[in-house]
Amino acid sequence: MTARKGCYAQQWLNPRGSGAALPSPAENEHVLLSGALAEPATAELAARIRDLLVNGRYEELGQIAGELVGCLVTPKKIYLFKSIMGNSSTIFFQRSGDAVRWSTNPADLIEDPDAEIDRAAIWRCCRGEGPIIYHSMERVRPGQVVVLEQHRTTAVEYDRITPMALPRRTTLPEYAEIAYDLLLDAARPYAGSGRIGVLLSGGIDSSSVITALVDAGADVIAYHLSTDDQLADESSYARAVCEHLNVPLVSILTDNGEGYLSRSWEFPHPYSHTGYRHLEQAAERVAADGVRFLLTGREGDILFGPLRYGVRDILLGDVRWREKQEMLCGVLSSRWQLPSILKSCLSNASLLEGSMPIGENARRSDFLVPMLGMSEEKVDFNFMVQEATMDLTLFRPRGVLLCSPMGSKELRRLSMRLPNAYRCIPFQGRVIDKPVLRMMLARRLPELIWRRGGRSWLNSPPQRYALRYSQPLRELIGSPGSHLVRTGMVNPALLAETLGQPLSVRRNAEALICSAMVELFLRSMEQRLGTAWKGSQDAPAFAS
Repeated sequence: MTARKGCYAQQWLNPRGSGAALPSPAENEHVLLSGALAEPATAELAARIRDLLVNGRYEELGQIAGELVGCLVTPKKIYLFKSIMGNSSTIFFQRSGDAVRWSTNPADLIEDPDAEIDRAAIWRCCRGEGPIIYHSMERVRPGQVVVLEQHRTTAVEYDRITPMALPRRTTLPEYAEIAYDLLLDAARPYAGSGRIGVLLSGGIDSSSVITALVDAGADVIAYHLSTDDQLADESSYARAVCEHLNVPLVSILTDNGEGYLSRSWEFPHPYSHTGYRHLEQAAERVAADGVRFLLTGREGDILFGPLRYGVRDILLGDVRWREKQEMLCGVLSSRWQLPSILKSCLSNASLLEGSMPIGENARRSDFLVPMLGMSEEKVDFNFMVQEATMDLTLFRPRGVLLCSPMGSKELRRLSMRLPNAYRCIPFQGRVIDKPVLRMMLARRLPELIWRRGGRSWLNSPPQRYALRYSQPLRELIGSPGSHLVRTGMVNPALLAETLGQPLSVRRNAEALICSAMVELFLRSMEQRLGTAWKGSQDAPAFAS
């Protein structure tokens, strides 16, 4: 029997929830899956996964299309595995003697917060950074199988990303067409899966995804998070995309009032971002519309945007000499100063350092107690804990699966081949980011979209909220009973000073809201476990 082509959701079976697991492949054996597959979850699929794992043919797991995350439980061994695709779902696990515990939700594994939560990571989360706070547990990496036996844990890499083989001096237009063909391939499985939702900002990444879906023949509906703040309004771009593609657009007016922060929220990990309430609104509307798959362009920045850039990248890049000359002239006419340009000839220097929120450019957090000896955060682009938190708390509980065709294996392979010199291009004083995606859309969308320059002031709504609702922020973060004050993370006097000056509130708005999210996480954890995180025995005492 031939199954209808499409994309199939498979939810991790929660022991406290409802729903049936895959049919058992053998007696006393179970296969549990999480993610979006390109084939239906059947007894045959369960038997195939079981056969590959038990017989050590791990590399063949990579041939199962989709975001394959799951486990096989047998009487003697437990196999945990994760495909190379997807970065919002993984499996955390812990061993204690002969006992093994694992879950896609790290909060399920926490028993002793003081022993298992890293203080420095909590502090970073208050600043809006995104580290994993649990230092006592391990997780399955992309393209990895972890075999848990009674006295041994073995991790095997069964799949990896290798650079795509392309001719030397492949041109920018050629990269653009290859990228679109690969994105189209990644979008095709969704064409037979009912109505597909796209979270459309109107930016290059989400516009690329919705264009490929329409070309693939999918039944698409776009969801746009709109705002009444003109400084952050991107609705004209979303409308232009949908009108050109003849796609229905649902505009969701985002809540920046009292409901922006809710004390009823429960988190498995701090959500270090200012947009949680807006995504909650999106999840509610998508679920109410009966849409099962919600697609985003979340990997676009990582795969096609500039992570580092400099003269060295131009000179050593696999780019034609004439283009190199034009790029060097573009750098000299850009906003960058000559000392920085010369410094970027070195392998450890980048012209983009001044635009990254690290070191001297880190987000303002004047109300936090300084933590000395902090090194720069190393971002793991293969797993974004912020996205995992959003997935676990907002979308999966409502039966909505977040997916990103932009993160397909073949597009990742193309990204590894892409020269840094083609990740941004300085031209007439401007720095054009993601030129591959822009050129890809040049024949497919209006100029308004692919020529779009600069950015809307997306920080304006959270700044307005912090100015209007400074008292609720003060009560949540700075009251004597707050976890952040009791553990010495927030200085109440500095917080009062910060909230007393409008300019200071604007500068600290992101850290204020992220700290509030951390406080809500610590409260929900205390309610769940019945014990509070003490943070540190030597936390400073503050005068009232």
